[in-house]
Amino acid sequence: MTIDSSNLSYKHFLTVYRKLKILEIHMNSMFSSLALLVQIYFIQEIVFCCFTAIRSSEASFVVLGTVLGLNAAQIIVTVIRLSAGIYGKSAQLLYSGTKSHQRSPIGRRIQRSLRPLYTWFGGMYYADSGLTFTILDITLGQTIDLLLAK
Repeated sequence: MTIDSSNLSYKHFLTVYRKLKILEIHMNSMFSSLALLVQIYFIQEIVFCCFTAIRSSEASFVVLGTVLGLNAAQIIVTVIRLSAGIYGKSAQLLYSGTKSHQRSPIGRRIQRSLRPLYTWFGGMYYADSGLTFTILDITLGQTIDLLLAK
């Protein structure tokens, strides 16, 4: 009786990935609403700081608003990019870990059932590479609306 090492490593990969997927589901159920609230807080902080920096006549408020707004923008962009990196890296890992077994019908079914890891924000959407630009677009729109309001 022989043990095929490539088949053993594939089975080990599937076992580990399924455990990661269960961990992802639990983490998303616990922290997705918190992540949404933090994201909303940082968007509002960016908008308020931009408004303060543009509308204030005192130099210290301008500098403080600019620094706080840029720090909040940097934090939210970094967090979203890292969360989107989880999705991208897991998709690459799934492809590289299962491409040798794509020819068998069972391997194709297993590969279709495995999905990349997601980081959910409030259960409405997950972090991918386009979410950063969407959040910055929303922030820009809110800032412009606030500045145009009298």
